[in-house]
Amino acid sequence: MQTSALLQHGGGEAAAAAQIEYLIQGMEEGVTMDARARSASQLAAICSNDDNGNVNCPATNAAINGRFLLRAQGGLIDCMRLVEGLNLDPSGEGHTLAYSMMALLYFVTLDHENADTVTTPALRVVIQILHQAEEGYWTATETPSPPQTLENDRPRALTKKKKKAPSVAVAVVADLQALLRREPAFAGITTVSLSDLTLSILYNTLLDSSKHQYGTAPSTKSDRLVGRKKLLRDTLCLDRVARDATSPLRLRLLEQASYLDDASQSHLVHHTPVLVTLFQDVLRRDLRLDAERDTIVMALRVVINLTHRSDAATACIASLHGTNALLALFFVAEASRAKWAFDALLVTLSALVNCVEHDAANRADVAAATAPDGFPALQCMVQFLVRHQGGDTEAVLLGGSAALLLGCLVRSHPCATEAVLTALPERSVAPLLTALQLFVQLHRQIGALSHEVLASCGQVEADIKALVGDCTPSQLASPLDDAVAPIFAALVTPSPPPALSRAPRVPVGPSTPPADAFEFSWPGVAKTTPRPRSKRPRSATPSPLTALTPDVEFDASFEPWRQRRPSTRRPRQSKLTPSPVQPLLQVEKSRSKCALERKSTTKPRRPQCLLDVFDFNE
Repeated sequence: MQTSALLQHGGGEAAAAAQIEYLIQGMEEGVTMDARARSASQLAAICSNDDNGNVNCPATNAAINGRFLLRAQGGLIDCMRLVEGLNLDPSGEGHTLAYSMMALLYFVTLDHENADTVTTPALRVVIQILHQAEEGYWTATETPSPPQTLENDRPRALTKKKKKAPSVAVAVVADLQALLRREPAFAGITTVSLSDLTLSILYNTLLDSSKHQYGTAPSTKSDRLVGRKKLLRDTLCLDRVARDATSPLRLRLLEQASYLDDASQSHLVHHTPVLVTLFQDVLRRDLRLDAERDTIVMALRVVINLTHRSDAATACIASLHGTNALLALFFVAEASRAKWAFDALLVTLSALVNCVEHDAANRADVAAATAPDGFPALQCMVQFLVRHQGGDTEAVLLGGSAALLLGCLVRSHPCATEAVLTALPERSVAPLLTALQLFVQLHRQIGALSHEVLASCGQVEADIKALVGDCTPSQLASPLDDAVAPIFAALVTPSPPPALSRAPRVPVGPSTPPADAFEFSWPGVAKTTPRPRSKRPRSATPSPLTALTPDVEFDASFEPWRQRRPSTRRPRQSKLTPSPVQPLLQVEKSRSKCALERKSTTKPRRPQCLLDVFDFNE
C-alpha cells in the first residue's frame, strides 16, 4: 500500500499539473490582455519554484519542479506557440502582456532541456521585442488612465471606482519585478526592464549543454547554436547589443555569442564598435569597486574571445594602446588579496597573451610599460612568476599564464629578452619551463588540453630554449604521450562503418506480433510444432452399441483422432498396427474385429467403459 506521504506527493503533483493546464488555457487568445498577462505571471511564478515570493500563485509542493511539470504535461509546446503568435500592441496592456510572456520564457529557459526546444519563430519574436524596447516602442509602461466622462453623478462614480482599484497591469509587473530581483542574473538591478529580460532569454538559449570527451576541448560546432548565432547576426541583434556594451547582461550575451564562433567574432570586430567601447570605457573603470567588478571581468572575457587568433582584433587593440589598460587591471588585482583577485588575474593574463602572441606592436607596448611603483612591467611579471612556482591549482594556472606571456614577449624582441633574463634568478630559464610543464599537465588532468593549448605551449617553450641555445626536443609532450596521444589519435581516426543490422523478427508497427514471437526456447529441449487443427466439423462421439457393428464405409472424421497420441495414453492391448499401405477399408474391419474380441472377453468386476469398447488412441 502507498504511504500517506506518497499519496500526498502524488496529489500535489496532480494539482500542480491541473493548475498549469488551467493557466495555459488562460493565456489563449480570446480573453483580455490583462487576463492573459495575469495567467502568464502566475505560470512564471510556478516555473520559478520560489516558495518565499510574494507573488499571488497557487501553493505547490516544494519538491515539484514547475519547469519539469510544464515540459512533462506538454505545455512547453503551447508556450512556444503563444510566444510565436504574440500580438505586440504599443500600449500599456501590450507592454504588460509582453513583459509577462518574456518573464515566463526566461524562467522556462533556465533548464537546458527547455532552452533546446525554443523554436526559431519564438526567438524572432524575442529579438523583435528587444528592438522595440530599445527604440522606445512602448508608449506607456502601465495601464492608461480612464477616459474623461461627463460631469454628472454616475460617470463620476464610475471614474472614482476605476481610480480606486489598482491597475491589473501595474500589479502584474510589480509582482514579476519582485520575483525577478531574486534571480542571480538580476542581482543589484533595481528595475528589471524588458530589454534585460530579452537579453537573458537569448543568453539562456545560447548555452551549450552537450558533453565532450574527457581530455579534449568542447566541440566547436553545434547545429543548433550555429543557427541561433547566425540568427542574431542576420537580425542585427548583435549590432544593437554591441552598440552599448556597458552592462553585465549585454556583455555576457556577447561573450556567449562569440565563444568559439569565427563568424560572430569577425562580425563584432569588423562591423561593431565593441572593442572601442570596452577599451575606452569599461576596462578603464576601477576594479576595486564591487559594482564595477563583474562588468570588467565579463568585458575581459569578451576580449579573450575576440582576440583568439584574430589579427584584426589585435591590430585594433594596438591602435588603441589597449595593453596599457590591461596591465593597469593586472597590477590592481595583483596587489589585492581578496577572493576575486584570482579570477581577475587569470582573465587579464589570458587577454594579454592573446594580444601579444601574434602582434609585434602590442609586444612593444607591454615591454615599454611600467608598474605603478615605477619598476618595469617585465620585471614585475617575472617576480610574479617566481612567487607562483608550483603549489596549489591557482598558483599553477597563474604561473603558467605568466610564463606564456613572458615567452611571447621575448619573441623577436632583443630588449625584452635581456630584461627577462636579467630579472630571472641566475639568468636561468628553468622557472619558465617548469611553469609551462605544470600548466600543460594540469590541463591534461582537468580534461581541457586541446591542440591549440599544446601548440602554443610548445612554441613558447621553443622560444624560451632559444634564449640559451638549447636545442633539445620539447619536454611538454613526452610525459603526456601515454595519456594525450591516444585521445588525439582517436579524434583523427575515422569512425568505423556501421554494422549491418539484421531484419527484426517481428515487424515494427502497431500490429500484434505473431504467436511464434512469444515461443519459449531453451538449449537442449526439442521444439515441437503443433499441427494445424482440422477445419471440418467435429463428429459426434459414437455410442458402444454403434461401435459393435463394423462399418463398411470409411468415416474421415475419425482421422484426426487416430493421429493424436497424447503422452498419457493407455498401453496397447493389441499388436495390430495399421500399415500405411494397407487399404483403409481393411484397417477399419480389423479394428472392429479387435473391439468385438475384447468385448467378448470376461473381465472380473470391471464396469464397461467406452474406452474399453472403442479405443480412440488407436
